Amino acid sequence: MTRKGGSHSRGKGERAVREELRDILRESVSSVIARERSAFDSLAGPHRASLVLFGAGFIGRKVLAALRSKGITPLAFADTSREKWGTAVDGVPVLSPVEAAQRHGAHAAFIVTVWSNLNSFLEVKRQLMKLNCTRIVPFPALAWKYPDDFLPYYQLDLPHKIIGHSEEIIAAFDLLSDDESRRQYLAQFRYLLLLDFEGLPAPSPEEQYFPPDIVTLSPDEFFVDCGAFDGDTLGAFLLRAGSRFAGVIAYEPDPLSYAKLRAYASKLPEDIKRRITVKNAALGAARGVISFEGAGSTSSTASSRGSYEVGVVSLDEELSGISPTFIKFDIEGGERDAIRGAEKILRRGKPLIAISVYHNQRDIWEIPLHLHSLCPDYHFSLRSHRADGWETVLYAIPPERVRPLRVKVL
Repeated sequence: MTRKGGSHSRGKGERAVREELRDILRESVSSVIARERSAFDSLAGPHRASLVLFGAGFIGRKVLAALRSKGITPLAFADTSREKWGTAVDGVPVLSPVEAAQRHGAHAAFIVTVWSNLNSFLEVKRQLMKLNCTRIVPFPALAWKYPDDFLPYYQLDLPHKIIGHSEEIIAAFDLLSDDESRRQYLAQFRYLLLLDFEGLPAPSPEEQYFPPDIVTLSPDEFFVDCGAFDGDTLGAFLLRAGSRFAGVIAYEPDPLSYAKLRAYASKLPEDIKRRITVKNAALGAARGVISFEGAGSTSSTASSRGSYEVGVVSLDEELSGISPTFIKFDIEGGERDAIRGAEKILRRGKPLIAISVYHNQRDIWEIPLHLHSLCPDYHFSLRSHRADGWETVLYAIPPERVRPLRVKVL
């Protein structure tokens, strides 16, 4: 879904990309609200009451419950999992994509309800178009129509909330150090405001948190992994660093993931293991306790419904005698609080930072502005590592660690 006159930014210079960003931010709040309310009906067309949900997982079931509360019962689920074919989920039959298209493709709208960092809306859309489905609607369009049921959800929120922050958004754009980052930043706003999936960048082929054109490890690296999950990022770090590093501290609040992290660290060679500390804690602005919904997955998060209580620590307290050289933050929406709890460390030690900016709508501009206020000489780069804006990471690089070719082009 794009406005007429929209264009991709590939090949444009910094000024042209900046002006295109300003242009989409000039839209009136009333115009954006009108688009929020009409996007789903426009895409679904005459089939907006005849629906098939593509994806019978968590989001699909949530969409089903919300639609039923409004008196709408979908015709079926379509799902790629063979184990589900011929069964029913919450009373709705589950069909293969081929069977769902044969039965309903000509007279139903297919809502794509697989929505995670493992999927791509455009890939699903192409699959359904090959099956001659005529109306294909992304989950965000439905979320805009029924925001009380679905929003906010990670970076997805009502787009009119962006309007009014144009000066901050442009100020964050001006901090970016390379053309690719500027193009990706614009593409994110075309997606958040216009649902322009075509304009989103292809996922970066480089390893998340360690893209070699941005991040080079030093022999005395002290790495702090905030949101260490089961040790996947720690493993990626060790693959690159080998035995040449000073130390690692890894924080993971989810008890199930922490157990896997600890098990992974315990099996490392002794000379590696003795330099690694793993901690079952969440990061925040100050010490405290939170309820945590821990499922042993990447979607585990702080929640008032959580069945676990987990201690919260701040990096300024935790690392008062340590000078980390590289900090990674991927903590499911708690990144801004964690930065507030690390301001002394960041000002004093000027570490390289890799931080997720896709968990909340405002993170993509508020986080770089906050980091710039703490470390004004940092260089900033932005990369998306999965489709549909998932796993978008801001890289904040101290000047002495900037790669020679990463020169800001005016």
